Amino acid sequence: MLDDFFLRRLRLDGAQATFEHALSALIASDGRVPVSELAEVTAASPRQVERLFARGLGFPPKTVGRVLRFQSALRQLMNDPGVSLGKVAASAGYYDQAHCVRDFRLFSGGVPRGYRGYYPPEVPDDFAPNVVVFVQDAEVREP
Repeated sequence: MLDDFFLRRLRLDGAQATFEHALSALIASDGRVPVSELAEVTAASPRQVERLFARGLGFPPKTVGRVLRFQSALRQLMNDPGVSLGKVAASAGYYDQAHCVRDFRLFSGGVPRGYRGYYPPEVPDDFAPNVVVFVQDAEVREP
């Protein structure tokens, strides 16, 4: 009941609807839409879009876009182990391969080659792998 109450309250706010519209547009583009285009789509100023993202998510739209581009590249690598990193970077919207590798290091702590073919072919589309390796699960190296 509380969820329904709060969701109804959120829908009454016009700013929330604008934010949801901008977020949907950003997600649909896998993070490739610049803030200026989000502003045009939502009929708001770029600064207003930035404020809405800060209020709604706590992150600016550019950061959300970077995360979405990273997720797109990660999905490609996991689903198609034979694809080149250059193709992954280009199709995910990165300027170059080095930019893609920097985002991989920032968001995952690793490099792209470690994620190649991680998905088994029979998993569902919404499969979210646990790419965290706990200390007790790590391989023991002999000195």
